[in-house]
Amino acid sequence: SLSGAEVEASDIRAGAGLVMAALRAGGVTEVSGIDHIERGYENFVVNLRSLGVDIERVEKPDVLSFD
Repeated sequence: SLSGAEVEASDIRAGAGLVMAALRAGGVTEVSGIDHIERGYENFVVNLRSLGVDIERVEKPDVLSFD
């Protein structure tokens, strides 16, 4: 089983993989380096929220948090 963690997206593919893992993980996952993700996926946070994902941008620069 996967547990939440602080992780960093080094590129768009890594970012997408980390987000997919965060969706299945228990606990909170913080993904930094989201500029890679946002460059490749328009309205990323809005689209995930529309699917019912508990996601938010936190005050740390360039970080997403999943719960």
